[in-house]
Amino acid sequence: IETLRFVVPFLQHEKLRDRACRTIVDLAHHRGLREPNQAEFETALQQVIALTDDENLSNRAQGYLSK
Repeated sequence: IETLRFVVPFLQHEKLRDRACRTIVDLAHHRGLREPNQAEFETALQQVIALTDDENLSNRAQGYLSK
């Protein structure tokens, strides 16, 4: 969870945003990390969906929100 907390602020940096989005979605893939920290992941994944231009990444993020 510390990694998620570290990465989220980089969503605001244009040059680092794409990598931050990918990292957040990759972290969300791990149910054992995502489920106990659901509120933090929901917030981060919603930001990813709003900020990314990568449709595949957005779809993955949306899928983790739905679970």
